[in-house]
Amino acid sequence: PPISTLFPYTTLFRSLDHLFARVRGPAIQLLRNAETAWRFPTVTVAVRMRLTDKPQDSKESPRIVALDALVTIARGANLIFCGEAGVGKTTALIELSNHLLDDKDSPLPIFLNAPTWAANSQPLLNYIAGLPIFAETNVSLRDLARLHEPGKLLLVVNGWNEIGAGRLEEARERLAQFVSGSVAPHILFSTRAITDTFGLPDAKRVDVHGLDWEQQRELIGLQQIG
Repeated sequence: PPISTLFPYTTLFRSLDHLFARVRGPAIQLLRNAETAWRFPTVTVAVRMRLTDKPQDSKESPRIVALDALVTIARGANLIFCGEAGVGKTTALIELSNHLLDDKDSPLPIFLNAPTWAANSQPLLNYIAGLPIFAETNVSLRDLARLHEPGKLLLVVNGWNEIGAGRLEEARERLAQFVSGSVAPHILFSTRAITDTFGLPDAKRVDVHGLDWEQQRELIGLQQIG
Protein backbone atom coordinates (compact mmCIF):
# COMPACT_ATOMS: atom_id res chain seq x y z
CA PRO A 1 0.00 0.00 0.00
CA PRO A 2 1.19 3.58 -0.61
CA ILE A 3 2.76 5.43 2.30
CA SER A 4 -0.15 7.86 2.37
CA THR A 5 -2.47 4.93 3.15
CA LEU A 6 -0.35 3.65 6.01
CA PHE A 7 0.35 7.03 7.59
CA PRO A 8 -2.99 7.53 9.42
CA TYR A 9 -2.77 4.05 10.98
CA THR A 10 0.85 4.56 12.05
CA THR A 11 -0.02 7.91 13.57
CA LEU A 12 -2.98 6.38 15.40
CA PHE A 13 -0.87 3.63 16.99
CA ARG A 14 1.84 6.11 18.01
CA SER A 15 -0.82 8.37 19.48
CA LEU A 16 -2.32 5.47 21.48
CA ASP A 17 1.11 4.45 22.75
CA HIS A 18 1.75 8.00 23.93
CA LEU A 19 -1.65 8.16 25.60
CA PHE A 20 -1.09 4.75 27.24
CA ALA A 21 2.20 6.00 28.69
CA ARG A 22 0.51 9.17 29.99
CA VAL A 23 -2.32 7.27 31.70
CA ARG A 24 0.09 4.71 33.16
CA GLY A 25 1.37 7.18 35.78
CA PRO A 26 -1.96 7.82 37.53
CA ALA A 27 -2.87 4.13 37.14
CA ILE A 28 0.27 3.18 39.07
CA GLN A 29 -0.51 5.73 41.78
CA LEU A 30 -4.06 4.40 42.04
CA LEU A 31 -2.64 0.93 42.68
CA ARG A 32 -0.18 2.28 45.26
CA ASN A 33 -3.08 3.96 47.04
CA ALA A 34 -4.90 0.62 47.09
CA GLU A 35 -1.83 -1.07 48.59
CA THR A 36 -1.82 1.53 51.38
CA ALA A 37 -5.57 1.34 51.97
CA TRP A 38 -5.55 -2.47 52.15
CA ARG A 39 -2.28 -2.64 54.12
CA PHE A 40 -0.60 -4.63 51.36
CA PRO A 41 2.16 -6.70 53.02
CA THR A 42 5.82 -5.90 52.33
CA VAL A 43 6.50 -9.61 51.84
CA THR A 44 4.07 -12.06 50.26
CA VAL A 45 3.73 -15.76 49.55
CA ALA A 46 1.69 -16.91 46.58
CA VAL A 47 -1.79 -17.97 47.69
CA ARG A 48 -3.26 -21.25 46.46
CA MET A 49 -5.47 -20.69 43.42
CA ARG A 50 -7.48 -22.92 41.11
CA LEU A 51 -8.76 -21.88 37.69
CA THR A 52 -12.09 -22.90 36.16
CA ASP A 53 -12.15 -22.13 32.43
CA LYS A 54 -15.92 -22.56 32.08
CA PRO A 55 -17.63 -21.63 35.38
CA GLN A 56 -21.06 -22.58 34.00
CA ASP A 57 -19.91 -26.20 33.56
CA SER A 58 -20.47 -27.88 36.92
CA LYS A 59 -18.53 -30.97 35.76
CA GLU A 60 -15.29 -29.15 35.08
CA SER A 61 -12.51 -29.77 37.57
CA PRO A 62 -10.55 -26.63 38.56
CA ARG A 63 -6.82 -26.72 37.88
CA ILE A 64 -4.04 -25.24 39.98
CA VAL A 65 -2.76 -22.00 38.49
CA ALA A 66 0.16 -19.69 39.31
CA LEU A 67 0.13 -15.91 39.23
CA ASP A 68 2.52 -15.75 36.27
CA ALA A 69 0.11 -17.84 34.18
CA LEU A 70 -2.76 -15.50 35.08
CA VAL A 71 -0.86 -12.58 33.53
CA THR A 72 -1.07 -14.29 30.14
CA ILE A 73 -4.66 -15.43 30.68
CA ALA A 74 -5.78 -11.91 31.70
CA ARG A 75 -4.76 -10.55 28.30
CA GLY A 76 -7.57 -12.47 26.62
CA ALA A 77 -10.12 -13.37 29.31
CA ASN A 78 -12.04 -11.80 32.17
CA LEU A 79 -11.16 -13.25 35.58
CA ILE A 80 -13.39 -13.51 38.64
CA PHE A 81 -11.51 -14.11 41.90
CA CYS A 82 -13.74 -15.92 44.39
CA GLY A 83 -13.22 -16.96 47.99
CA GLU A 84 -14.14 -16.44 51.59
CA ALA A 85 -13.22 -13.32 53.53
CA GLY A 86 -9.54 -13.10 54.41
CA VAL A 87 -8.19 -15.76 52.03
CA GLY A 88 -6.21 -13.25 49.94
CA LYS A 89 -8.45 -12.16 47.05
CA THR A 90 -7.44 -8.50 47.30
CA THR A 91 -3.78 -9.38 47.73
CA ALA A 92 -3.96 -11.59 44.63
CA LEU A 93 -5.64 -8.80 42.64
CA ILE A 94 -3.00 -6.26 43.66
CA GLU A 95 -0.15 -8.67 42.92
CA LEU A 96 -1.61 -9.55 39.51
CA SER A 97 -2.12 -5.85 38.74
CA ASN A 98 1.54 -5.17 39.54
CA HIS A 99 2.61 -8.01 37.25
CA LEU A 100 0.39 -6.62 34.47
CA LEU A 101 1.95 -3.18 34.87
CA ASP A 102 5.37 -4.75 34.28
CA ASP A 103 4.18 -6.66 31.21
CA LYS A 104 4.42 -4.57 28.02
CA ASP A 105 1.89 -6.75 26.18
CA SER A 106 -0.87 -6.41 28.79
CA PRO A 107 -3.64 -3.83 29.04
CA LEU A 108 -3.31 -1.13 31.70
CA PRO A 109 -4.90 -2.10 35.06
CA ILE A 110 -7.16 0.49 36.71
CA PHE A 111 -7.81 -0.54 40.33
CA LEU A 112 -11.21 0.41 41.78
CA ASN A 113 -13.06 -0.22 45.03
CA ALA A 114 -16.45 -1.62 43.97
CA PRO A 115 -18.71 -0.19 46.71
CA THR A 116 -17.15 3.28 46.43
CA TRP A 117 -17.77 3.37 42.68
CA ALA A 118 -21.30 1.92 43.02
CA ALA A 119 -22.26 4.63 45.52
CA ASN A 120 -21.17 7.30 43.03
CA SER A 121 -23.85 6.42 40.44
CA GLN A 122 -21.59 7.30 37.48
CA PRO A 123 -20.62 5.20 34.46
CA LEU A 124 -17.26 3.56 35.01
CA LEU A 125 -15.16 5.70 32.68
CA ASN A 126 -16.80 8.90 33.96
CA TYR A 127 -16.04 7.85 37.52
CA ILE A 128 -12.39 7.08 36.71
CA ALA A 129 -11.92 10.37 34.83
CA GLY A 130 -13.36 12.22 37.83
CA LEU A 131 -10.92 10.73 40.33
CA PRO A 132 -8.51 13.44 41.54
CA ILE A 133 -5.47 11.42 40.51
CA PHE A 134 -6.64 11.41 36.89
CA ALA A 135 -8.14 14.92 36.85
CA GLU A 136 -4.92 16.42 38.26
CA THR A 137 -2.89 14.85 35.42
CA ASN A 138 -5.37 16.06 32.77
CA VAL A 139 -6.49 12.56 31.78
CA SER A 140 -9.94 13.15 30.30
CA LEU A 141 -12.96 10.94 29.74
CA ARG A 142 -12.15 11.04 26.02
CA ASP A 143 -8.59 9.83 26.70
CA LEU A 144 -9.87 6.87 28.70
CA ALA A 145 -12.49 6.04 26.06
CA ARG A 146 -9.81 6.02 23.35
CA LEU A 147 -7.85 3.41 25.32
CA HIS A 148 -10.92 1.42 26.34
CA GLU A 149 -12.38 1.00 22.83
CA PRO A 150 -9.45 -1.09 21.48
CA GLY A 151 -9.03 -2.99 24.76
CA LYS A 152 -6.03 -1.13 26.20
CA LEU A 153 -7.56 -0.77 29.67
CA LEU A 154 -8.11 -3.50 32.24
CA LEU A 155 -10.64 -2.73 34.96
CA VAL A 156 -9.79 -4.22 38.37
CA VAL A 157 -12.92 -4.23 40.56
CA ASN A 158 -12.26 -5.18 44.15
CA GLY A 159 -15.02 -6.20 46.58
CA TRP A 160 -18.09 -6.59 44.36
CA ASN A 161 -19.88 -8.50 47.14
CA GLU A 162 -19.66 -5.39 49.34
CA ILE A 163 -21.95 -3.35 47.06
CA GLY A 164 -25.24 -2.69 48.84
CA ALA A 165 -28.27 -4.64 47.62
CA GLY A 166 -30.04 -1.42 46.61
CA ARG A 167 -27.24 -0.51 44.18
CA LEU A 168 -26.45 -3.89 42.64
CA GLU A 169 -28.83 -3.74 39.68
CA GLU A 170 -27.64 -0.28 38.64
CA ALA A 171 -24.01 -1.37 39.06
CA ARG A 172 -24.61 -4.33 36.76
CA GLU A 173 -26.16 -2.05 34.14
CA ARG A 174 -23.17 0.28 34.25
CA LEU A 175 -20.83 -2.69 34.05
CA ALA A 176 -22.68 -3.89 30.93
CA GLN A 177 -22.22 -0.43 29.41
CA PHE A 178 -18.50 -0.62 30.05
CA VAL A 179 -18.27 -4.06 28.42
CA SER A 180 -20.22 -2.94 25.34
CA GLY A 181 -17.91 0.05 24.85
CA SER A 182 -14.89 -2.05 23.85
CA VAL A 183 -14.06 -4.62 21.19
CA ALA A 184 -12.03 -6.48 23.84
CA PRO A 185 -13.11 -5.57 27.38
CA HIS A 186 -10.74 -6.68 30.15
CA ILE A 187 -12.02 -7.00 33.72
CA LEU A 188 -10.76 -8.57 36.94
CA PHE A 189 -13.22 -9.05 39.82
CA SER A 190 -13.02 -10.11 43.41
CA THR A 191 -16.16 -11.37 45.11
CA ARG A 192 -17.31 -14.03 47.54
CA ALA A 193 -19.95 -15.39 45.15
CA ILE A 194 -18.84 -18.44 43.15
CA THR A 195 -21.75 -18.83 40.74
CA ASP A 196 -21.99 -15.36 39.16
CA THR A 197 -20.09 -14.54 35.94
CA PHE A 198 -21.69 -11.06 35.66
CA GLY A 199 -22.49 -11.66 32.00
CA LEU A 200 -18.85 -11.16 31.09
CA PRO A 201 -17.56 -12.61 27.81
CA ASP A 202 -14.81 -15.22 28.18
CA ALA A 203 -15.20 -15.26 31.97
CA LYS A 204 -13.01 -17.62 33.98
CA ARG A 205 -13.21 -18.22 37.73
CA VAL A 206 -10.20 -18.22 40.03
CA ASP A 207 -10.90 -19.83 43.40
CA VAL A 208 -8.59 -18.41 46.05
CA HIS A 209 -7.88 -20.80 48.94
CA GLY A 210 -5.44 -18.84 51.04
CA LEU A 211 -2.24 -20.25 52.55
CA ASP A 212 -1.66 -23.77 53.76
CA TRP A 213 0.47 -24.48 56.85
CA GLU A 214 3.75 -24.70 54.95
CA GLN A 215 3.10 -21.37 53.21
CA GLN A 216 2.24 -19.74 56.54
CA ARG A 217 5.56 -20.92 57.95
CA GLU A 218 7.36 -19.55 54.88
CA LEU A 219 5.62 -16.18 55.28
CA ILE A 220 6.52 -15.97 58.96
CA GLY A 221 10.16 -16.71 58.08
CA LEU A 222 10.24 -13.97 55.43
CA GLN A 223 8.69 -11.46 57.82
CA GLN A 224 11.33 -12.25 60.44
CA ILE A 225 14.10 -11.78 57.89
CA GLY A 226 12.56 -8.48 56.77
